[in-house]
Amino acid sequence: MMAAQIDGYADALRALGLFLDQAGATGVEIGDHGDHWAVHWQEAPRTRLEPADLEALRTVARLHRGLHPKPAVFPLSQQLRTVGQLFDRMRATSFVISEVSDGLKLSARVASQEGVRTYPIEEIMRIEKRHQEQRSA
Repeated sequence: MMAAQIDGYADALRALGLFLDQAGATGVEIGDHGDHWAVHWQEAPRTRLEPADLEALRTVARLHRGLHPKPAVFPLSQQLRTVGQLFDRMRATSFVISEVSDGLKLSARVASQEGVRTYPIEEIMRIEKRHQEQRSA
């Protein structure tokens, strides 16, 4: 995990997701390349995000908390936070997230092993609901 991720992937991915939601991004791909992250989406060039860029996104996202009414749908920022919580729990050291038609395709490295799995949106929503229930218990 890179130095900018002292609070884990969940917070940084939520912050990046908020930016992507606001940009109306689709076909998103995000990757952790150790010293930086790369993000791109349809109609946008690949962008390199340094630790300082991720920290700036996290600061902006914290400033936005509570300012907008809850969206009617499950926005990308919440999906990415949920995925980030999974990465944090499994102690992933790198990842690639690709938006696919029915959800998110995740690739992650944990220790010396690598795995790939596609999570439908409904499953990500169920995982998020369980996280909320655990936090309020």
